[in-house]
This record gives sequence, C-alpha cells and structure tokens, in this order.
Amino acid sequence: MAGELIDKYTAGDTVPDLERTAPSSKVPGGDLTGHTVRLRIKRPNVDPLELEITTTLGASGHIDDPTDLKFFFRFVAADLVAGKLQEAEIEYDDGSGGISTETGLVFTVAEALG
Repeated sequence: MAGELIDKYTAGDTVPDLERTAPSSKVPGGDLTGHTVRLRIKRPNVDPLELEITTTLGASGHIDDPTDLKFFFRFVAADLVAGKLQEAEIEYDDGSGGISTETGLVFTVAEALG
C-alpha cells in the first residue's frame, strides 16, 4: 500500500494534533476560507472515524490559517485504534459544490502496552 505514512500515534493518544497543509492542487484559489475539511480513517474492527473542521475552533480542531492552507485535527481517546495500514483521506469541501479529496494517507497506530 503506497502513500504517506502517519505513524506517530499509539491507541488512545489525544496529542499531538495532526497538523497539515492542504496541497494547493486540492484547493482551487489557494484559500480554505468557507471550507469544511473532513478526515476519514478506516479503522480495524470498529466504525470508520470521521472528523469535521471549519475555521471555527471546535473539539475536533480547526482551519487555523485559511490563506496558508493550514489546519489541524485533534483526537479524543476513542478515536485512534491500534492497527497497521489504516487507509485515510482528507476531503476539502468549499460549501458550494466543490469537493476535492486527498487520498493515499495511511495511519499505523501502535497498541498501548499499559
């Protein structure tokens, strides 16, 4: 499975936030103002995770610098489940019918030992 590997988490982790910069090819106009950004992870043995953020700070994170395409997702303890090669994607929705999806993300979440 090819893709960008994200492997800095252990099951139950709530930090660090997942900080990202949207690829400019996925955001025509180069500005996330007015967008909704969604992270989806196919987790083993449980329902997929979907987190949604906007420019308003919420429990799941927010778009913190829309003109520089920067945003972050914040996790709660139940979000990250142990397992290798969990497929993930990030969807960019401009609110007026324009949706672009960044694919090829892969989460590997270590099992907590304690």
